[in-house]
Amino acid sequence: METHEILFVNSYLHNLLGKHLVGRKCYLTLQKNQDGPCAFCTNHNLMDRHGNPTGIHIWEFQNTWDHHWYECRDQAIPWTDGRLVRMEIATDITERKLAAKEKEALKDKLSRAQKMEAIGLMAGGVAHDLNNILSGIVSYPELLLMQLPEDSELRQPLTAIQQSGRRAAAVVADLLSVARGVTGAREIADLNHLVTSYLASPEHGKLTSLYGRIAWETNLEPDLLNISCSPTHVQKCLMNLVGNGAEAMDGVGRIAIATRNLHVALHETRKYDLEKGDYAVLSVSDTGPGITKKDLEHIFEPFYSKKIMGRSGTGLGLSVVWNTMQDHDGAVKVDTNPKGTTFELYFPATDQQVTPDGEGVKLADLRGKGERILVIDDQAQQRDIATKMLESLGYRVHAVESGEKAISFLQKNSADLLLLDMIMDPGINGRETFQESLKINPGQKAVIVSGYSENEEVKKVFELGVGGLIKKPYSMEELGLIVRRELGKK
Repeated sequence: METHEILFVNSYLHNLLGKHLVGRKCYLTLQKNQDGPCAFCTNHNLMDRHGNPTGIHIWEFQNTWDHHWYECRDQAIPWTDGRLVRMEIATDITERKLAAKEKEALKDKLSRAQKMEAIGLMAGGVAHDLNNILSGIVSYPELLLMQLPEDSELRQPLTAIQQSGRRAAAVVADLLSVARGVTGAREIADLNHLVTSYLASPEHGKLTSLYGRIAWETNLEPDLLNISCSPTHVQKCLMNLVGNGAEAMDGVGRIAIATRNLHVALHETRKYDLEKGDYAVLSVSDTGPGITKKDLEHIFEPFYSKKIMGRSGTGLGLSVVWNTMQDHDGAVKVDTNPKGTTFELYFPATDQQVTPDGEGVKLADLRGKGERILVIDDQAQQRDIATKMLESLGYRVHAVESGEKAISFLQKNSADLLLLDMIMDPGINGRETFQESLKINPGQKAVIVSGYSENEEVKKVFELGVGGLIKKPYSMEELGLIVRRELGKK
């Protein structure tokens, strides 16, 4: 113990280090970059001040040769010549350490998920109320503009009101993305196409004009695998990441957008925190100053933002990204250092073919033929908006304020289609109303309307046979399309 000379090693340690150890100094052979006794040497813990052994001393350390963790049990024992020597039994506990680290990471992940879920529930309730309010701001100007001559001086302020309403609705859409499970209808898409579409969009054009000194790079995988996604939300993720990167660099630097294919093998699932399988990966890199460790722990939380008020948005951007990837059964990874930051989005790949783009339609093509539509909504303004829009499209409309009154109407009258609010208070909700209507008319057609719906209730009502869902606030074209489509079904 005084000379730190190694007297004996077993074959495991000899084979591990691959060199002769007996007779050499422990700190020169068992550690790297040591020229004297280790600062963590435990010799002084093994004997009392009278020179008597104190018992077993247990400690842990990470070896500098193999970087494994060891649990060490050290004890002073008599050697063959009578000297007290240090005996150390080191057990490799690397797997245990990794498991504990993973457990802690899972605990943090669960805590974050629970926090996001709580915020999501709040956001969903707020979004429902806001969308009811915004319906009037978005829809009434559209109805008024249809009645005004082209040269009316009222067209400009009405259009401005409508555009403001739509911008507010976009913020609510972000809130709904934070409220998990409402990312919208899925379709098979080419991630490269979504990237190029965004780069050609007015939103990106505005960003490039605002940050004129940013260099843009793209590196898109030619044979990229398709994904099943909500294209609107994927492009929103890209827009948020690109916007964050531009702001992080203060408008000077380089932003690179890339795609690639990735196969995650079974032994790599822990590395990527993903299920085994094929993925299409979207990455956005910037040359900004990086994200601090403190901020990195919170960047996906709603409203945690260092953005400039009035210029940079709501602080929901990265929350939208995180929730979108959760809802797409994917993942988002962040790699950051003082020279830049890279976000990578991992989307599960599919071998299905891309969904063809729909063709544009005109309002004249959406006119009805006098079919009767029953509007069911507990909000008087919503009933009025739907009634006016549908009547403008040539439908006969009857409106009621509750599910109970709808059932009473259907017991005496028929309706070609129900336009049915999902959440109504008091009384039965949209699912229950549709369920009762099927008892009267087993083939009853219906479209659900909602500012926000509980996911399970939406699933149940679709299982019952509802033909579609339209979200508030909606335009006349959106309403006309979904009604025309549902009435056209046999």
